[in-house]
Amino acid sequence: KRILSVFLAVAMIVTILPQVATTQAATKKSIVLYKGEKIYYTDYSAVKSVKSSNSKIVKASKDKSNTNHANMVAKKAGKANVNISTRSGKTTIAVTVRSAKFEAKLLSANAGGNILVSVKNKSKDTFDKVTIKYTIKDLDGGVIAQKSETMSYLLAGKVAYTNIYVGSSNLENIDLSQSSVKVTEYDRTWLGYTYTDVSSKVKATPEITDENESSVSYNIKLKNGYNSYVYGKLYTMIYDADDNLIGVESSSISLDKKEIKTLNYGYFSKRYYPNYDHMKLVVNAYATKRDNKF
Repeated sequence: KRILSVFLAVAMIVTILPQVATTQAATKKSIVLYKGEKIYYTDYSAVKSVKSSNSKIVKASKDKSNTNHANMVAKKAGKANVNISTRSGKTTIAVTVRSAKFEAKLLSANAGGNILVSVKNKSKDTFDKVTIKYTIKDLDGGVIAQKSETMSYLLAGKVAYTNIYVGSSNLENIDLSQSSVKVTEYDRTWLGYTYTDVSSKVKATPEITDENESSVSYNIKLKNGYNSYVYGKLYTMIYDADDNLIGVESSSISLDKKEIKTLNYGYFSKRYYPNYDHMKLVVNAYATKRDNKF
């Protein structure tokens, strides 16, 4: 009986002692966003609370249409932490917000009524596409054309090209010094992924199949030396005898891992480039993969 009494006494003491709560450490993640970009985080369980340490930099909220999503919107450059609590646990996301930087130029007009535009991506990250807005004016300052267009595959630190059509009848009156172009929007389709510049891994070799007084036709052999699927742009850079750039023709490309293929549609008219002397091929290409930090 004495032994039983001691056992019961010990059991009562253990029962009434305060329980020490075990707190699970928050999972830590990070991501870089650009002003205006939106993304959601989910661990596939219901979100209980979402809070940003600085809502002026990152606005964070529950998703009203999906209870498993925590939304984040990049407001201005800076750093903030977003703390998310779900039924599965807690997560802290360190968010860095950057300002996108681009340099857009109107380079030249050709006889076909096209104006060559260049956009240099001076940001630290690649963008799948940007929207440019241009205003083309005549010698008297009147507006000939004003429009927005989309450009794709702008790799970090590199230059992308496009042609905007204004009509050959306007060429004599165009004044590029009074005209303007700027980037108004940008987009990264694969938020939460890393973009790798693999331009040097993709080889483009031209083979001229026909050249006459009016045109140049050529095939392009593409070889992807990278061990993943790649996307990008192929630029045909057109030069005169003094190696001045007088035009650019472009096409989108995509290649599977280690793929080799030949494009048969290379062509441009010498009527548009009467001073044509030679050409070069330039590839801007990237690959994407899931960012383990987010």
